[in-house]
Amino acid sequence: MARIPRNKLAPGWYHCINRGVGRQTLFFDEDDYRWMYEKLASTASQYELELRVFCLMPNHWHIVLYCSSPLQMSAFFKKVLHEHTRRHHAKYLKIGHGPIYQGRFKSFLITSEEALNEISNYVLQNPIRAGLTKCMEEWKWIWGQWKD
Repeated sequence: MARIPRNKLAPGWYHCINRGVGRQTLFFDEDDYRWMYEKLASTASQYELELRVFCLMPNHWHIVLYCSSPLQMSAFFKKVLHEHTRRHHAKYLKIGHGPIYQGRFKSFLITSEEALNEISNYVLQNPIRAGLTKCMEEWKWIWGQWKD
């Protein structure tokens, strides 16, 4: 089945995800997490995106964002993921050794305020469900504006 071109998607809130090839680790140390955390936070406004929450996990990430133009969302992820891949290859001496991500990022339109709150809480609870921490406040690699 062919995928829908991003320029055919509606403006709105999206839950975006991606993971490492074969579920391999993307973030090995605090420096890796910090780089991506800061890159997401600093780059989103350049593409007129509003970040609501995100969570970085060892082998994947979740981001909930609002975009008025899905083409801007694509350009944002192209920039961030390309830079992350280049940085990863250079740091771990894998220059020219292919992708680190399992294909293009996935994005799912969020259709209601209730769903937006549920998905935001789901994203923030990821480290707890994975057994990486007992409470989300202890996991440094989440960021968010959410409502209960």
